[in-house]
Amino acid sequence: MKMKKVLLLGDSIRMGYDQFVCELLKDKAEVVYPPDNGRFAQYTLRQLQDWKAQLHLAGDDVDLVHWNNGLWDVGHLGIGETGEAEADTARCVAGYYTYEEENLTPPDFYAHMIRRVHNRIRTLFPRAEIIFAYTTPVLEDRIPSFLCRRNAEIRSYNEIAKTTLSEFGVQFNDLYTFAEKHVTHLHRDWVHYNEEGSRKIAEEIAEVIRRTLAL
Repeated sequence: MKMKKVLLLGDSIRMGYDQFVCELLKDKAEVVYPPDNGRFAQYTLRQLQDWKAQLHLAGDDVDLVHWNNGLWDVGHLGIGETGEAEADTARCVAGYYTYEEENLTPPDFYAHMIRRVHNRIRTLFPRAEIIFAYTTPVLEDRIPSFLCRRNAEIRSYNEIAKTTLSEFGVQFNDLYTFAEKHVTHLHRDWVHYNEEGSRKIAEEIAEVIRRTLAL
């Protein structure tokens, strides 16, 4: 019997857990993923067809796509320390740093882009089940000068994804709640997880994939 094929798409959080998902499912499914960071939704949209070619994927041989965009999209770009030349809209403040008020991908545009990414996935991999993974929380007390992310906004963007994609029958993997409950203490920096944290997230993802594909 032919093994199921799973495609993992996402940002550097995905790059932390992908190899562990592959290990956990090695006897059940072939797990593939691009070496590239999926970054923000518009970048993922642009790269999808190239990744398909790089991974030598046929349109009909992918059974499931586990996908996320959001962590880059929700970010506010830093404009330096207070006292330097600042933009008039710099209102998101953490410590003595200031940030642009507007998200890298504003909410309405985020909804628009993830709808397009979904449609592109569906076009390229028409047989695949699609699971959208919620963006994981950050440690707000460690926000650096170059970028700001807030958990309240991450939750809001996760809700935007749910509202936007539910009509297409997409499933959702609530990694935000999982990470908040189980791996907050396993960060290696303010965003990313150490190996133990990434392994725990991989275990959750592998279980969701098993249930979805009845492995």
